[in-house]
Formats: sequence, structure tokens, C-alpha cells
Amino acid sequence: MITRRTSIAAAVSSLALGATRLAQGQTVFPNRSIRLVIPYGPGGIASVYAQLLCEGLTESLKQPVVIDYRAGAGGNIGVDSVAKSPPDGYSLVIVTNSILTINPLIYSKMPFDVNKDLEPVAMSIVYSNILVVPRDSPFNSIADIIAAAKAMPGTLTHASTAVGSSAQLAAELFARQNGISMLHIPYKSATGARTDLIGGRISLMFTDPSAIPLIKEGRLRALAVSAARRSPSLPEVPTLAEQGIKDFNVETWFAISSPANTPKDIVQKLQAEIIKVQSREDFKAKLLVLGVEVAPDMRAAVVSQRMRDEQKMWAPIVRDLKITID
Repeated sequence: MITRRTSIAAAVSSLALGATRLAQGQTVFPNRSIRLVIPYGPGGIASVYAQLLCEGLTESLKQPVVIDYRAGAGGNIGVDSVAKSPPDGYSLVIVTNSILTINPLIYSKMPFDVNKDLEPVAMSIVYSNILVVPRDSPFNSIADIIAAAKAMPGTLTHASTAVGSSAQLAAELFARQNGISMLHIPYKSATGARTDLIGGRISLMFTDPSAIPLIKEGRLRALAVSAARRSPSLPEVPTLAEQGIKDFNVETWFAISSPANTPKDIVQKLQAEIIKVQSREDFKAKLLVLGVEVAPDMRAAVVSQRMRDEQKMWAPIVRDLKITID
């Protein structure tokens, strides 16, 4: 009897110990802070968006979500730091469509594979590029630009922040679709490009919404937005499509990614929490002030589809321009 009771007690004890170990191995995610990498320097739209998202997720997940700036190589350095992190959900990165769709085409050596080393978690924000000219420009419409470019081939200039940037490729796509040529002038910063544009030393530029204050002040004139629909921040500015430029839909978008092989349940939880935060009206309102909108469809599947579509769109342009960065 004693032996039997002892055996039963031992069995119960063993089951209890096993249950404790199982519970310890299945800790609730997250149980510590999460790192959100911004692959650019501080300032600008990415910083403001990340601060808002981190505040919301910290409140929602009950764990700190902190920003980690890792700039360099067109965003590749920051993204690579996450691609090579443990796939446990504690390292996330803001990726832009430039990083996912243009960088693999222009960099001769990518430190990571955008299709294999990253796991899309959620779409985040989108915004239209704005085609701007100096306030004293003779161009009052897209038709004026096309007519001048055809009359004087190669004399119009367009600025961008770097060779291979989305601003350059948007301008090149615009030129190709309209049978014109323009001279590209790359700058090291948007500030330098806009300064020369304001001064009339550049003909035009596709720029991001951070130029909206200059437009509101009358220092630059907006002729069109590059997306398929008007920007709620500039409702008076028509789209290129409205001015006869068919099939032109170029947006800048951000997404959140984790390392590949992050467990599906963790990715799904993060996606649900990000969507919840970004669906709040106060969150949307703060972004709208910057000329930025929350993506209409925030599912991770949208990231993969847009990557494929844009890689196809940019590949022939990059190939023809022979853009390569070592």
C-alpha cells in the first residue's frame, strides 16, 4: 500500500513538474521590450510615424516598443540588422517600397534577400509624391511641361535626393510615358534640391509631403500628385491621370517586417495590434497633418503583392538607365 501511494504521489508530482515546465516554455508574447528599427536617420515622416506607432503599441502590448535608428546604404544597413536578428518577434523594422523594390535592382550586392529574409507583418502608411515647380515657372499644367520638353528635348531638369531614388524613377516613368526626355540632377538632400528648385535653377521635382508647407506658403507650385487619387492634404491638386497621363500610379508606402521564420502566431498577433493602433481616428488625424494616410488595406499579403508589382514596374527603367551602386 505504501509503495502504491508513493508511486501515485510521484506520478502526480511528475505531472505537475511537467505542466510547470510546459507553462514556462509557453510564455506569453511579448514579455519584454520590442525594438523597431528605422533604417534612416532621425527626422522626417518615418520618425513621426514610428513615434506614434511605438506609443500605441506600447500601450496595447503592455511592453515598451522602442525606436532604434540604423541609417546607411539607402536603408539596407538597418533592414539587414533585423533580417539577421532572431526570428522571435522582438526585432521589427520599417521598410519602404524603395528598399523592397528599388534597392534590389540598383545595388550590386544586397546584404539580405528581400523575398527570403524578411517576413511582412503589416502595411502601414502611404502617401503620394507631388510634382512641383518654382512659383514663377512658366508651366501651369502637365501639358505645358510635356510641350516644352518636346520642343526642347533634354533641356528640362528634374531633381531628386539620390541616384536611383523613387523621385528619380517617378520622373523617368513620367518621361517615358509621354515620349520626352529630361536631365536628372541628383542632390544629397531634399533641402538642397528644394532650395535650387525654389530659386528656379531646376525645372521640376517629384517630392514627398514634407514639401506641403512650401506649397502652402506659395514658394513652390504643385501641378499634380502621382497617386491614382487626390491627396486629402492637397485636395485642389489634380492627379496625373486627371490630366491625361494614363496608368500612372506611384505611391510611397511603408510596411513593418520581422525576420523570416518568425512564428505565425507572433506575426498574426503583431499584425492585429498594428492594425488596431493604426485604425484609431486620432492616429490617422496626426498623420494626415503630414500629408500621410494609413494604408487602406493593412494586411501583410498586400506587402508581398505590391512588392512583386513594383519590382516589375521599375526593373526595365533601372536596366535602361544602367543604375548600379556598388
